[in-house]
Amino acid sequence: MDAEQAIQDSCRARADRAALRAIQFFSFRYALQSDATTSHRHGLYF
Repeated sequence: MDAEQAIQDSCRARADRAALRAIQFFSFRYALQSDATTSHRHGLYF
């Protein structure tokens, strides 16, 4: 694996983690707005 490929892979992994955090954050916000008990039942508290 050359250096450029490694950089692209690390950037992609970082972007994936950022996207996952954003999804978790919005799931958390949505769960709070819709129903607090639902958020606990589905484990959407971060």
